Amino acid sequence: MHSHWGLEAIIVDYVRPIVFGTIMPKVATLMLNLLSIATLTGLLLLIYNGPGLTKVIKQMWAVSSSKTKTKTD
Repeated sequence: MHSHWGLEAIIVDYVRPIVFGTIMPKVATLMLNLLSIATLTGLLLLIYNGPGLTKVIKQMWAVSSSKTKTKTD
């Protein structure tokens, strides 16, 4: 939610109707809403149908640390 609000503030501040016309701010807001819905859906699927968010983060750290070890060895 915090990311959504931050990106929404960027759109409101920088995609102004005076500069871009009346259609572009609406398109940018629509794209933001679609991106936020897709992100929320993905997270909920990961939490309820997958291994969970914490396990995925641990797996990513394990992969990145093993890559670092192989590069330095």
